[in-house]
Amino acid sequence: MSVILIRADGGPTIGFGHVTRCRALARTLHELGRQVLWITRTPDVLPADVKALCEIVSVTQTDEFEALSTLARRHEAPVLIGDWKDTDPILVQRLRDTGLPVVLLGNQTGAARADLIVKQRFVPQPETRGVHCLDGPEHLLLPAAFSALTPPVAVTQAQSVFVSLGGSQSELIDHCLAICEELCQQRNVKVDILRPDHQGTPHRAQEVAERMRAADFAVMAGGTSLHEAAACRLPAICLPIVPRQLDRARSWEALGFGVSLVPDTPHWESQFATAFNRFHTDVEIRQGAIEKMAASVDGLGAQRVAQFIHTTWPGEPSPPESS
Repeated sequence: MSVILIRADGGPTIGFGHVTRCRALARTLHELGRQVLWITRTPDVLPADVKALCEIVSVTQTDEFEALSTLARRHEAPVLIGDWKDTDPILVQRLRDTGLPVVLLGNQTGAARADLIVKQRFVPQPETRGVHCLDGPEHLLLPAAFSALTPPVAVTQAQSVFVSLGGSQSELIDHCLAICEELCQQRNVKVDILRPDHQGTPHRAQEVAERMRAADFAVMAGGTSLHEAAACRLPAICLPIVPRQLDRARSWEALGFGVSLVPDTPHWESQFATAFNRFHTDVEIRQGAIEKMAASVDGLGAQRVAQFIHTTWPGEPSPPESS
């Protein structure tokens, strides 16, 4: 069977969400019997399990089209799965013009037209360009550690807080973390801060799931880690760090999974302290969020998407029809 190509990068400047969801998809494709070739400009930040699962090819050429099209021909790839931070619509079209189907992951695909777009958001939206999409919470790409988890029961007063503000690094993130630590200290609440190392290498999915499940509520950025929190049924105060996280943060609050505040805006620190106090003491808001998340996110999106790709692009000729 031919090789499926995945194109994704990660690291402290762009975060690790692209690698995390591609890792979940690659593992599920592997379980379906598919081989995966992972193409990246950041091989050093790929987790060990990805390197054990996939052949890794480092792209160093300025001309990415030449590199990708050459690899596709060499491996007779039936499809390329692309999860770029910023999708180049011209590159995507050139690849498709060679006969290579392209699947794009994420919500920042811009004007690119692909054979399939797998959106990563809680609330599906209509696609107006005639491009086939898989959208909504049932298609969130999550590792198996976040699949079909039993909802917890909220405690009367929160005793522990999980904090994760993404895989990038900035002064704003450091400031937010300092405020979280101060609020936890004032209220005698245990705080568990999750940060990748200086390369952006993430923790194991099982470890993250266990640490999330041990917390009573969370403070999180607006990246794809919110999908993991929803699968763990973990109520959270969302602090979107960059503009591209705003839509997901708004959905988080609108769905009743928690609240959203934009850092570095007027009065946000006092608003954050108020929200923190509420989540600390209000069992009803936490229990309500748990129930809403349990009804929306089951953590099985990677299986659904992998099965769709596996069926749509089998990568081997159909058997001849019997006479």
